[in-house]
Amino acid sequence: MATDRLSRRLPAALVVAALLLLGGAAALVTSRAGGDVRESPEDGPAVGVVQERPSPVGDAPHASEAATPTPEIVITPTPEPTQASPIQPTSLATIPVTPSTPFPEAGRAQLARFAPMSLVIPRIGIDAAIVPVGVTDGGQLAAPADYSTVGWFEAGALPGDPGRAVLDGHLDSRTGPAVFYNLDDLAPGDEIVVRMGTGRPDLTFVVRESVVFWTDEAPLDRVFGPSERAELILITCDGPFDGGGGGYLQRRIVFAELHTTN
Repeated sequence: MATDRLSRRLPAALVVAALLLLGGAAALVTSRAGGDVRESPEDGPAVGVVQERPSPVGDAPHASEAATPTPEIVITPTPEPTQASPIQPTSLATIPVTPSTPFPEAGRAQLARFAPMSLVIPRIGIDAAIVPVGVTDGGQLAAPADYSTVGWFEAGALPGDPGRAVLDGHLDSRTGPAVFYNLDDLAPGDEIVVRMGTGRPDLTFVVRESVVFWTDEAPLDRVFGPSERAELILITCDGPFDGGGGGYLQRRIVFAELHTTN
């Protein structure tokens, strides 16, 4: 008798199993047809990686036995590449006393082809050679060892190119005035000439403003930050002198722009 009941129920069980299989397949088709592909998930994988994970196939029992779960593709956009910024000074504090950071000898010949050669400022009688300077071990803008020369921050912009070309020089020395002693006499509209060497034209810049800042308040972004215009920045010491070893407590910064004729 038990065998007869089993034989009568077996077809019904097969029907139920078939319905479950069809239900799982229908849920799978609905999931794929619904376009469950995300282009910008908030919690997506690493940049530029295609991630696979199972998609839901319904709540029916034993649905996983009906079909292998189809992976869902999650795409995250790759961000625009960023360009590393060159090493920049974190302070202007050592201008009066620190010698320039040595430049590798292997690169001097190449640098000499492009580096500015001399600075001429008729208003204050300057005609001085320009030498490359860098950053000190303490992260400060270096100054030329010779008090009669002007330093060009070689990690910054080249004069005449878009960006801020930075030139610094000493105010004075133990023996008297140095190259930028009269820099405070410059006024808006005055011209500054940078000679770029044989075969290249001289560049003329026009003073926009001349400002004095305390050493710890100098606007480093306005001095070393990027600019779409061709700018020239001149820096020297100013203000009171700390005889206890602090040197001059202020910096004079002259901002100038390349003069162009239209």
